[in-house]
Amino acid sequence: MENAYETICCFVCEQTTEPQHVKVTEVKQDGLHYIKFPALLQTYNVWNRNNRNYFLIPMKKSWQAAHIKELIMRGDFWGEYGHPITKDAKRIVTIDQKYCSHRFTNIWFKGNSVYGDVETLNDDGYGKMFRMRTMQGCDPAFSLRAMVPLTKIDAVRCEVREPGHIITVDAVILPSHDDAYITGDVSEIISKNRASLESSTFIPEGQGDGLMTIPVTESAEWLSYVQEQSFNLKTVMNNFEVNAESLRYDSKNDSVIVTEATGVPGVKRTAIVKMDDYIRDEVSSMLAKF
Repeated sequence: MENAYETICCFVCEQTTEPQHVKVTEVKQDGLHYIKFPALLQTYNVWNRNNRNYFLIPMKKSWQAAHIKELIMRGDFWGEYGHPITKDAKRIVTIDQKYCSHRFTNIWFKGNSVYGDVETLNDDGYGKMFRMRTMQGCDPAFSLRAMVPLTKIDAVRCEVREPGHIITVDAVILPSHDDAYITGDVSEIISKNRASLESSTFIPEGQGDGLMTIPVTESAEWLSYVQEQSFNLKTVMNNFEVNAESLRYDSKNDSVIVTEATGVPGVKRTAIVKMDDYIRDEVSSMLAKF
C-alpha cells in the first residue's frame, strides 16, 4: 500500500482485545465439562495498538452476515486456539477442527464494542487447554480473523471503512498488559505485578505479535489464478520463453513482476507485465465471493 487512501483487500489475523479478566461459569453435566463466559471481542471507531481503526457501521454489517447468523444458530461458530500464520488463503478461510478450542453462542453490541458468549470445547485437546488455563487464572485475549478492505491513511495507519468477511475470532494468550477490560459495566486495572505469559507456549500456530496482514494478491491461490488466466502474462511468458521462478504483484504500478533464473549464479531475469483489467477487478470482487 504505497499511496495514501489506497484500499487493498487483505486477510487479517489481528489481536483485537488485550488479555481480559473474565467471569467464568463452570459446567459439568451429562458427561460434559466446559466453561462459559462473556467476553469483549473488539472495539470500533478507535485506533487500536496496531494503528488500525475499524469503523462501527461497516463492522456491524459484517457481523450481521448470513453465514455468521447461521453458524451461531447451529451452534457451530467455532474459533481456534491461536491464529494460523500462513499465506495459504485456503487455510486462513478454514476453521480447522484440529485446533478448535471454543465457540460463540451469541454475539451482541454495546456502544461501539462487540461482545460474545464463549463456551470452551469439551475435548482433551485445545478446548481442555483453554478451559484449564483460564480457570487457573490466565486471561484470554481474542484475535479477529477476517478478510477486510484496508484503506491506508498515512505511512503507518489504516482504516476499515467498508464491510468485510469475518471468518472467526480466535483465542490467543499474549503477555499481560497493565490494563484490561472486564465484561460488565466497568473496567479494572490488572495488577502490574502479574507475571508475563510466554506467548509461544499458548499459540500453537501463531506468533506473539498478535497481528498478521496478507494482501489477497499475495496469496498463492491468487497468484496461481493470475498465471493461468492473465492474457498479458501468458503472452510475455510464451513469446519471450520466460520460465517463471516467482511472481509478485506490484499494486503501485498495477503490474505483475516475473522473475526467472538465468543459469548464471546471482543473475536473474525480470519481466514487468501490466495487469489485465479483468484480473485487477478480481481483487475488488473477492469480498463478494465469501
